[in-house]
Amino acid sequence: MNRLIRILVVGFILCGNLVFSQSKKELQNKTVELKKEINKIEEYMKDLQVEEGNSMDQLKAIKRKVRLRESLIRNYRKEVNKFDSQIKENKEIVSSMEVDLVNLRTEYAKMIYYAYKNRSAHSKLMYIFSSDDFTQAYQRMKYLQQISSYRQKQAAIIQKTQIDIEKKIADLGEKQKGKKHVLNGMKSERSVLDREKKDQESALKKLQNKEKDLKNELLAKEKEKKALFRAIEEIMIAEQKAIAAIEKGKFRVSEEVKMVSANFESNKRKFPWPVTYHYVATPFGEQPHPVLSSIMIKNNGIDIATKAGSTVRCIFAGEVTKVTGISGIGKVVIVKHGVYYTVYTNLKETLVNVGDKLATSEEIGYVLTDEAKKKTEVHFELWRMSKNGFAKLDPQLWLVKN
Repeated sequence: MNRLIRILVVGFILCGNLVFSQSKKELQNKTVELKKEINKIEEYMKDLQVEEGNSMDQLKAIKRKVRLRESLIRNYRKEVNKFDSQIKENKEIVSSMEVDLVNLRTEYAKMIYYAYKNRSAHSKLMYIFSSDDFTQAYQRMKYLQQISSYRQKQAAIIQKTQIDIEKKIADLGEKQKGKKHVLNGMKSERSVLDREKKDQESALKKLQNKEKDLKNELLAKEKEKKALFRAIEEIMIAEQKAIAAIEKGKFRVSEEVKMVSANFESNKRKFPWPVTYHYVATPFGEQPHPVLSSIMIKNNGIDIATKAGSTVRCIFAGEVTKVTGISGIGKVVIVKHGVYYTVYTNLKETLVNVGDKLATSEEIGYVLTDEAKKKTEVHFELWRMSKNGFAKLDPQLWLVKN
């Protein structure tokens, strides 16, 4: 490999180093996010005052923690792979630069030897004065000056190459230290994951012995969901008649409603969470029951675990259209934002009334705590009205990322 090709290779690798730095930062940020989410779950589990391994909520939390821990380990593995790639590339750079250094020193030695043989000032003058004419004499003089300048540049290049090699070797050492640190972190997380999987298995076995109780609890929850759905459906139908006209398949609303709806849509992924401290205990959509594997459960919103006594906030400016109470899930507040509706349930106390105009993050009530289990969760839903009826949306896709 000639020197030019080696220079190009080094250039490409240095570009790769920049990409590595950016990618490494992204992986580190992801690690921080995952650890933060795991810490939230562990904090939440401390508040659950039930016999260890004897709670559905505990099992859900452990399962969630296991999934996050597995993601964390995968993230660590990606980081290790990045380090391996960079260590290999750094070794290639050092090897290439060392070859260059040998060649540079060889060339420099030849020049020094030639200069030594022709060190006499008399020889240099004779070389110039033996020229055929003035022009040739000038050219020979410039040639001797260039040789001297080139020799000085070669010496500077050798010195710089030596310094660069030392820097790369130091950088290589830092990357090897970084890799070792990540490997230690991964080893520690694997150890914790093994314990958590055992906890999960133990909790699952205990709950499997209570299949009848779990099915009765599931039936009660389904009744509560249906009651909430009917309450939402009732207000939606009334709202549709009040703000929209559906004629020949066309869905028409006022300019004001269009403007409010567009404003709501433009803030997707920017909405604050309804509670300050939070982690998603149950996500949106259909998922298998944590214990009864043959049963699928459907969530029309998300269940957000939080601290006892937490204040529930409106995620965006809107108007309160419903304040009611439903057995088993506490009080309910529905707020409209054009053709969008946010639903806040499992409230102990409300601070708003129908017709109130709310600002973003304005308080609407306090979350209810299950005193028997010391479990505090707010149920949050997001609906959109259209010509086809009412669509349930995944609220987590609209809230600001944790």
